[in-house]
Amino acid sequence: MAGITYRPPTYGAAARFAQIMYGLQQRPLGWSLEAMSEDLRLHPRTIARYAGCLTKDVEDNEGRPLIILEERYGKPHLRLAAKPVEPLDLNASLALSLYAATTLLRFTRGSRLYASLEAALQKALGRLSPGDRMKLMSLERKIHYVPDGPKDYSNKAIVLERVVEGLLHQRRLKVKYTSLSGGTWESLVHPYSLMMYKRGLYIIGHSEKHGDVRYLAIERIDEASITDAVFNYPVGYRPGDYTDGCFGIIDGDPVDVSIRFKKGADALITGRVWHPTQKITRLKNGDLRLTMRVRGTDELLPWVMSHGPYAKVEAPAELRSAVKDWLAGMKRGYRFSGP
Repeated sequence: MAGITYRPPTYGAAARFAQIMYGLQQRPLGWSLEAMSEDLRLHPRTIARYAGCLTKDVEDNEGRPLIILEERYGKPHLRLAAKPVEPLDLNASLALSLYAATTLLRFTRGSRLYASLEAALQKALGRLSPGDRMKLMSLERKIHYVPDGPKDYSNKAIVLERVVEGLLHQRRLKVKYTSLSGGTWESLVHPYSLMMYKRGLYIIGHSEKHGDVRYLAIERIDEASITDAVFNYPVGYRPGDYTDGCFGIIDGDPVDVSIRFKKGADALITGRVWHPTQKITRLKNGDLRLTMRVRGTDELLPWVMSHGPYAKVEAPAELRSAVKDWLAGMKRGYRFSGP
């Protein structure tokens, strides 16, 4: 601060306090005493004296300090104390939760499922007090969600409506379905669960044609009609019995998996629960080893490949071979074959 010429004391203490208070309102993260001295051209000892007065004598009606002196970046800073946050009432919390739900299910827009949720949201918003209504303004900017390639159900509104009706009323559905291979079949289906997976909707249900429980992707249901025939919901049924242990939803034989990740993948691997049985071990050179026991590796293969050179499959041998075959196929596809 060498070379600074301090202004002679022409203002009263009240004016200086007002300057400090105004400056603190413009700086919610705080104002260092050093910067305050330079900005207001007051001697550091004067600023220190004012800071002492403000932190000791300026209180609210309950005796809590309105201004706080704290150490930040090795320097004393003055800042306004944070106001106590009043919790949202039940209606505001409900509206916030419903908005979050509509955001997650936006890919079902056009269906009765989404329309009912949106109607409930508007009803909850209508019950808000003026104060809470102000707090929840611009929800579309305060809660933002980036979907990972949602499926398009714009032409499946009727199918989804029939599925929900059959699910709630335990009615058999007459379904016409196109499989991934392109073949089509028709069957009566007992809808047990509506499952959401990676921004896609599926039925877990018993197919009378196949005699077992299957996953049916909503987008591949070409036609669905609800029948008058009621089915008995199976005693002891758990949707988790068909997904627990899988890496995703495609089932398979149980297998022990070991994958080694280079140090650069730490944040990606350690920050999530990829599988209930996972165990992450730090190796001497800083690499990570992820082990788990999964049912089937069909969905594990693309997940490993998504980590590129950071991931190396150690076991099982079948998964290592599948990775090698995938890489060989990619290499063939990128060979230079013409101008």
